[in-house]
Amino acid sequence: MKRCLCITLGVTLLIIGTLQADIKSQGPKAHDRKVSQSEVSWGKRAKQGYSMKVWMSNYMCMGIEAWDSNVPIENCGITGLGLEYPSGSCIEHLYGAGPRVGGIVNGVKRVTEGYNGNNAEKYFLPERWDTLRDRIWNTSKSDTIWDRNFTRSVLDPRFLSKARSPVDTVGDVLVLPAIYDNQGRLVSPAGGVFPEERIWKRLKKPVNRKGVDDDGDGKIDEDELDGLDNDGDWSRDRVTGQLVYDSRGFLIDDVGADGIPDWLEVGCKGPYDSLRNPDPAYDNFEGATTAKRDSCHPVSGVFPRKNNPDRYTENNRIPDHGEPNVDEDYGATSDNDLYCAARDDFRSVSNPEHFPMGVKVFMKSYAWSATFAEGVIPLDYFFINVGTNVIRDAFIGFFADMDVGPVTVGQYYTHDFACYIDSLRTGYIHSADLAGTTPLGLTMLGVKRGGVPIPLTSLRYVWQWHEFQDPCGRFDDEQLYDCMSCIAFGGVDCIRPCQSPDAPLDTRFTWAFGPFAEFRPGDTLQISVALVGGEGVADGPNNLVENARKALALYESGFAQPVIPPSPRLQVEQGFKKVTLRWGPNLGGQNPRETWADSNKVVEWFFDSTHWRRTNPPTGEQHTRGGKIFEGYRVYRSEDPSNEPSLKSFTLLRQYDEPDQFEYNTSPDSGSFETLMSFVDTNLFRGKRYWYAVTSFSLPNGSITLDGDTLYTPSVESAIFENRTVVDLYFDPSTESDKVLVVPNPYRVDHDYTFESGGWEGRANIWTEERRLVKFIHLPTKCTIRIFTLVGDLVKTIEHDNPEKGEEDWHLLSEDNRALASGIYIYTVESEFGKQIGKFVLIR
Repeated sequence: MKRCLCITLGVTLLIIGTLQADIKSQGPKAHDRKVSQSEVSWGKRAKQGYSMKVWMSNYMCMGIEAWDSNVPIENCGITGLGLEYPSGSCIEHLYGAGPRVGGIVNGVKRVTEGYNGNNAEKYFLPERWDTLRDRIWNTSKSDTIWDRNFTRSVLDPRFLSKARSPVDTVGDVLVLPAIYDNQGRLVSPAGGVFPEERIWKRLKKPVNRKGVDDDGDGKIDEDELDGLDNDGDWSRDRVTGQLVYDSRGFLIDDVGADGIPDWLEVGCKGPYDSLRNPDPAYDNFEGATTAKRDSCHPVSGVFPRKNNPDRYTENNRIPDHGEPNVDEDYGATSDNDLYCAARDDFRSVSNPEHFPMGVKVFMKSYAWSATFAEGVIPLDYFFINVGTNVIRDAFIGFFADMDVGPVTVGQYYTHDFACYIDSLRTGYIHSADLAGTTPLGLTMLGVKRGGVPIPLTSLRYVWQWHEFQDPCGRFDDEQLYDCMSCIAFGGVDCIRPCQSPDAPLDTRFTWAFGPFAEFRPGDTLQISVALVGGEGVADGPNNLVENARKALALYESGFAQPVIPPSPRLQVEQGFKKVTLRWGPNLGGQNPRETWADSNKVVEWFFDSTHWRRTNPPTGEQHTRGGKIFEGYRVYRSEDPSNEPSLKSFTLLRQYDEPDQFEYNTSPDSGSFETLMSFVDTNLFRGKRYWYAVTSFSLPNGSITLDGDTLYTPSVESAIFENRTVVDLYFDPSTESDKVLVVPNPYRVDHDYTFESGGWEGRANIWTEERRLVKFIHLPTKCTIRIFTLVGDLVKTIEHDNPEKGEEDWHLLSEDNRALASGIYIYTVESEFGKQIGKFVLIR
């Protein structure tokens, strides 16, 4: 039996370790949890995604439960969010989730869980013995030259003396802008201190190109990004396979994580000298018992001994990321790839309630910023038998406790119901009655063994929603295995009918596939799933059903990013209560009409070789298939008053479409697709903030077949955020002494002045009392505003000095930041044009 419970809390850096692991949770389910026996203090976390953002850990747990201490509060009130969608909505979706594997080991049913929803245990853990590798690895398709994992231990004066501000390249390094705090320390633009990470190494040859033999060894993508020598060529002769040593007797590739041998290093004591300065960078491992010290990098005023092979990586006899022939041929998939690994036979933590099956899990997650992957985060899980036992009748699967709702609502997680969409292999959870919530689903993409796809029709397919009841909601291995294998349901009722929204619970679900008769040592089983969000289940744009189809199409294409026409360069001009937008090739930048996709079947099917779509392909490559896929522009506007408008706040104003048999053939009001186009947005309101964006969209592509059904690959569209532009339509300054007004007047506390209700007090989900405000409008360029009570007590003085802006916000707080009582208030405005006296009313 597994009787332990764990906690979860967090901090907010992107990739960061836990703090103390024994702090009680303050989250909404804190009363259900105790301290875990298999908890570690060296786990790492990362936030994955763009429009949908989820916390992940390197012990295979996602959601709030990815944290073991200090859940990051972020911007949504009393607690952090495990998964937020849409970004900025403050709607929670995921408490805890993770993969699991079950099987029969020596005649006994066993299960290992990334997250157990009943006792909150995690049984896949990273090993403390090697924290350099037990981390979350981050890469992207664009990261082919500059290695962001590289950190120089010494800021090399050779490079800094040659570098120019703000950004320069010198030899094989990229020197970033030098920004210092008041103590002379290098800092990031956001203010976080990182005094030794301002130089990135440029790799000697590009890596990270998917489907390419980057290292020329005849293999493709064989050396995964994990800090390990997966292809066995580190310090070895490629022909004989024998270890190769340098003239000093050290392994030839063992040059440390900086990738630079001693004789090329420059450190705090200058360049290499075989007698006086043999280790300029002070990165050589000198042995566990050495007395030699690092005299360049003091720690708390003390020079440490060079006895830590994780810190002193040169000559430590361990392959390290950054060294030659380590992580030199892998293939990134998305704009943000996150990889990590954990295993259930960990040595660092003893938990008598856990039986180690001898399984390692390697996770790869992907996210894209463009709309073709809106609301979709795919994940690959590779289960590797690293033990000595044959695991019989194995099942692999996933568990998810999706708590859907705004965190400001008490016990929002008890309002959930679950349902399964058979045609899309998607299970989801939605709130039955909480307004503004959006559903979250998990789509099963595929199963492989040894890299070979397995038809899902050949496996037993299990999906069960439940709460804490037997067998799926328990923590005993036998019960969990009977759930995963469907034994508990007689092997026939393996997919449970949808839960009624009229009977919501703290619902979660378990998913599993199998059996695999023998899961032998060295074997690899893989499941691919996708988290899918949506603004609704099946209705309206960007719904969960639509995004599940996107996820399946992405998987069928090998997660190949479709070619997307770029957004055009956008020019914005303000007028009186109007905004004029201009865009097109004449303004420069990439021309969306020239976007060519070799794989687009629609262009080949519907347009002959003389059509403009099929002529003048890009130079430099052979393009005999496909064609130009641009189909039109879409103009969007948001009235979100915040500094980071939510994607959901943008509405479509106009679509312009190429004249062909696709879409609506809406021609431009003026100009043309070939030169310059314009759009005028009128009847706008002074005192409001507007956001504008113009996107490009493509023709649809061909189709894919899923379990005998045809799914059409939809048109793709550039991201709204590529050229979004803010326009603040301020009231103009006045040149008269009696035109000032206060709006709204009266101000009623029982009225809603948030963005959703047409006001300017920000979004409702992040509104606080401090956001209440009135505006003084038609102010002179320079003036002094004073607010008094009826008896003449001065409440607030505001100095206004702005030649472009004839308005001023006041948050209804006194000089000492106290909220005002109901009543009538007098204000005066003094300027070079005279003095105006007025009054306004506050009703509480």
